[in-house]
Amino acid sequence: MAVLPDSAREVLESDGLAHLVTLNPDGSPQVTCVWIGLEGDEIVCAHLGRFQKVKNIERDPRVTLSVEAPGENEIGMKHSSTGRHESPRAAPLSSCRSSRRRTSGPV
Repeated sequence: MAVLPDSAREVLESDGLAHLVTLNPDGSPQVTCVWIGLEGDEIVCAHLGRFQKVKNIERDPRVTLSVEAPGENEIGMKHSSTGRHESPRAAPLSSCRSSRRRTSGPV
């Protein structure tokens, strides 16, 4: 597993809004706002039930995670970070748990 750079760790540990994108059975995107956190260098997110995003990950583990980062660029647009995970198989759902440590699964 690759080590996360400090710049990515800073964004992932912020209170930025995260968007988890999975693929529906027809190939269309399914976007869900999720709480994310880190456990070591593993990105985890909260899943309260077996909703569509979880069913999609079970069927096709390719996901994209977009996180709004604090700050703005030189023309006033908010920063964001986007990553994509493609795995030959989905992580066990037992590893998809809430890790939000503020008031605010492997992905």
